[in-house]
Amino acid sequence: MSMDGYSPEYEKENQDFSKYYSFTTNKVITNLFMLADGHGPIGHTASATAIDLLSHKLEQKFADHAETDITDEFIKKALADSFEEIQLKFKSDSENAYKYSGTTMVCALIRKNVLYLASVGDSKGFLASKNGSSIVPSLVTKDHKPDVEEEKDRILKAGGMIGPYLDADKQPNGPNRVWNKAMTEPGLATSRTLGDISGHNFGVSHVPGSPN
Repeated sequence: MSMDGYSPEYEKENQDFSKYYSFTTNKVITNLFMLADGHGPIGHTASATAIDLLSHKLEQKFADHAETDITDEFIKKALADSFEEIQLKFKSDSENAYKYSGTTMVCALIRKNVLYLASVGDSKGFLASKNGSSIVPSLVTKDHKPDVEEEKDRILKAGGMIGPYLDADKQPNGPNRVWNKAMTEPGLATSRTLGDISGHNFGVSHVPGSPN
């Protein structure tokens, strides 16, 4: 299920994009489950593009190596490197189309019955099992928010500011966001994204985090 975000001023476009992708290398199947939540003027393009790039980049990295090379560390690095390459792709856009547009991302990679989770932003992934009538999560990705201490330190060191949006009466409205010194842009409510070139100048990161 998916729904568009809420805005009191206008009807927003649904910018979510999800995909299941499977590929085989060295006779071993790798399954990818990906979800991205876009934002900004072309957030719908950012989310779809990021997911397509991630699936193809991971497949290529696996295809280029023998099975003995595909270790636990290799897979973790392949995920991190793919996020890096996606960000470089957005940054190099000739029209700077992703200056104020980007996407969160969560990717679950399953290979040989091992689950890897990588995420940026507040799109959440988890591993859960049934306990009686309850579903109990045992592995959950972290939400990357500007007021989390680790995220806050990085943003402030990069020259960014953290605070909520101020309405017409200068009253705080909503969650803490990432801003420039003048607090005029970009106003991101997450501290890690893909795209959002303006925000990345003020400490927003594309590096995927590890789950709790």
